[in-house]
Amino acid sequence: DQDKTTARTLWQEADALLKTTESIEGWGEADVKMFKAGLLNSGMALKNSRQGEKAKALLNKAAHWFEEDAEWQEKYDEIVH
Repeated sequence: DQDKTTARTLWQEADALLKTTESIEGWGEADVKMFKAGLLNSGMALKNSRQGEKAKALLNKAAHWFEEDAEWQEKYDEIVH
């Protein structure tokens, strides 16, 4: 059940939302954790499908919000390098 058309549409919608997100300050802890998990899991999925440059581009869109997060840094390095 690989619905690539729906996946692509959802991806484009999420990417558009990411572009309009100026800050995560004021977000609840659960929201930030879900956001971070979604980014890291998406980045890993891209890497695993041999789309490393897309993974890097995605993670770099949000990296500035997680600069001080050790888990983010570890996973980022694993995905990007």
